[in-house]
Amino acid sequence: MIRPQTLAIMAAGVLGALAVVAAMRSLSTVHQSGEALVFAERTCLDYDVTPHTPAFDSCVRGAARAFERGEPDVAYMLALSAREKQGERAR
Repeated sequence: MIRPQTLAIMAAGVLGALAVVAAMRSLSTVHQSGEALVFAERTCLDYDVTPHTPAFDSCVRGAARAFERGEPDVAYMLALSAREKQGERAR
């Protein structure tokens, strides 16, 4: 039979391991290459997404991820979507 103390230690270990995995995963998505960010910013600007807005920041993040994965068409679709959402909010 497993003692409650042992069970608590095992649960803490599992929770600690999950926390480390979650932290590593979030860190890996934050860093993007400078080239992908430049392409993303240019794309969002070309699609007339207003700089210094939440829509622009979201556009750049999504487009940069798409450029990192080698999917420029997805980046352009995200920029178009951000522009359309921005237009909807202005109405």
